[in-house]
Amino acid sequence: MKHDIVVGQLRHLGRLENPIVRETVAPGPPLGYRNKMAFNVIGGRPAQFRRGTHTLEPIDACQLLVPALASLYARLGPLDGVDKIVLRTGTRTGETLVVIDGEVPPQADDWEVSVVRRRAGRLTRIIGADHIHEIVAGVKLRITGPAFFQVNTPGADELVRLVQEALAPNLDDVLLDVYSGGGLFTTTVGRLAGRVTAVETGREAVADLQHNLRANDCFNADTIDGRVEEVLADPIDSWTIAICDPPRSGLGLEGVTGLTQPRPRAIAYVSCDPASFARDVRYFGDVGYHLQWATPVDLFPQTFHVETVAMLIEQGQAWGF
Repeated sequence: MKHDIVVGQLRHLGRLENPIVRETVAPGPPLGYRNKMAFNVIGGRPAQFRRGTHTLEPIDACQLLVPALASLYARLGPLDGVDKIVLRTGTRTGETLVVIDGEVPPQADDWEVSVVRRRAGRLTRIIGADHIHEIVAGVKLRITGPAFFQVNTPGADELVRLVQEALAPNLDDVLLDVYSGGGLFTTTVGRLAGRVTAVETGREAVADLQHNLRANDCFNADTIDGRVEEVLADPIDSWTIAICDPPRSGLGLEGVTGLTQPRPRAIAYVSCDPASFARDVRYFGDVGYHLQWATPVDLFPQTFHVETVAMLIEQGQAWGF
């Protein structure tokens, strides 16, 4: 079904007759896969919204949580005074963190995990560290507080593999990684390129990115703290390959135009929304790039959401570059 969704959007919005969409990859288990989950709190209990409503429903257990978080969830106890709570863990490091909006419950010490309080976007350490680490594709990455990171760790491995396949980077390449987050692709795929520029904004994300580059000896990488649209509109360098992992709204025409300005030989597009992805594929076509292949990745089992990794190359360019 997810494969058909991607094909359908590429035909409808991308205006491609026969897009090459490979079989959907399912990298992890269908349940117990989320390494991070955010909950509202009502009546001292974690809750989620009923589908299609603004009604919060307390829940006794969440079957999507990885075992470490499911165990923590079961022993949270009453959360009186808490407005929201985020649970996250490094599935390969065992480090676990709770982020609380509101009052810290007295039993927080019994959770035996790190705890931080978030107020007005700022984090205050209560117990332990304000971050965890996760290992993806053999690289150890720091993730601070509730900062964005893939919620499916085996899925993150698969994204790295597909991006590397799409770009086939070598030491002659200059790689641009936009919406780089904490450096998932810069620290993995990027180490195969000659030089890398990673673009990200947001206090925690940029700090994690810079830390992860230092910690993993990514001496070939530079960072730009700024909005992607502004960086692409006035680039300070050129690039031969590029990675984009935009938010749900996609790149848009302005982003596509800027990303392709130096005519990179290959672009890896990581999408979390098939509709904006298909629209952007049409924009890429307008500026002379075509979709070589797209691979759906089932990062979110039990939901309609689908991640897609795609390879785009300049029209008329031969396979294998």
